[in-house]
Amino acid sequence: MGFLLPLQYPFDNFCRLLAQETYDMSGARLALTLCVTKAREGSEADLDALERMFQHLGFESTMKRDPTAQQFQEELEKFQQAIDAREDFVSCAFVVLMAHGLEGRLKGEDEKMVELEDLFQALNNKNCRALRAKPKVYIVQACRGEQRDPGEPVTGGHLVMITENTPETIPTYTDTLHVFSTIEGYIAYRHDQEGSYFIQTLVDVFINKKGPILELLTEVTRRMAEAEMVQEGEAKKVNPEIQSTLRKRLYLHLHPCPQLTQGPCRKDNMFSPSVFKEDMEAMRDECYELCSPPSSSPHIMPAVDDEN
Repeated sequence: MGFLLPLQYPFDNFCRLLAQETYDMSGARLALTLCVTKAREGSEADLDALERMFQHLGFESTMKRDPTAQQFQEELEKFQQAIDAREDFVSCAFVVLMAHGLEGRLKGEDEKMVELEDLFQALNNKNCRALRAKPKVYIVQACRGEQRDPGEPVTGGHLVMITENTPETIPTYTDTLHVFSTIEGYIAYRHDQEGSYFIQTLVDVFINKKGPILELLTEVTRRMAEAEMVQEGEAKKVNPEIQSTLRKRLYLHLHPCPQLTQGPCRKDNMFSPSVFKEDMEAMRDECYELCSPPSSSPHIMPAVDDEN
């Protein structure tokens, strides 16, 4: 989602426009991880990596190991209730779900199944008031079927066009991001000591790269698509699937500019480390791009099986 500004566009106006185009991350960041470790060797490595990532990004993180199918649902409902009960401002919520799975379902520690769609309902704009119009990110490490992908020759790409509007009411399922470790119908892979390639790659990118989350997930997808995993002597391919209804850019490293609430944002202090901290360079480069004369084309912002 990009936009072009005139060359002489005032910096204070740009700063206010930036606030309209990005999610406010100045409040609490909350994360819940539910992980079945039973018969999933390597899952502890994933939990350690996720804890490191959430700490690095300033999240209040809660983890629960080996939930039953019913406890998956109960823990999500508790998470929703705790969020709505908070008196402080909540910026966003992450939910990480790791288990054996099939299409649209996860297997609890008790071998019973729970529907993913039921879990996704807990934090939607209807059921969680505190997260209305706030980003809700679900990360799912689980098989979504039994198919295996051996890979295909590269034949080309596709173009995705996104249009934006400003409705007077907010949809029930907007501001949500679902990130699956594999596409529907296919197997996800996990190393029995090092953890899942998906979680380990995602953590590495989220900690060490800067930019909007969809751009970071594109990097995760690229790395996974270019890698090859060998299972029983045969090469396998896997890539994540990303489903987004986010309306704004989501910067996990971004700290808000104080001038948004304290007065005009001046060029000499707009990009100081105290304002944007770790995302300073990314936002600075974006501003230069946005404040440059329009070009001819618009600027677009861009193993083992985890089966049943």
